[in-house]
Amino acid sequence: MAVVLGGARRGTMVTSADGSEPSTMKDAFSNYASYLNNLNDKRERVVKASRDVTMNSKKVIFQVPRK
Repeated sequence: MAVVLGGARRGTMVTSADGSEPSTMKDAFSNYASYLNNLNDKRERVVKASRDVTMNSKKVIFQVPRK
């Protein structure tokens, strides 16, 4: 049996009758958290690579002799 605990915000927490969260919910959130962490890591690598390309491009542009 699930109990919805309220407060300033309605429906902020769902627990079972004994006070522990269902393990399936914990597993689902754990899987989703690891998915989001992996996605964020990939995003950070792409942003870093993009910054490196931009930095190296600027270096090459300034090395080209100007008329």
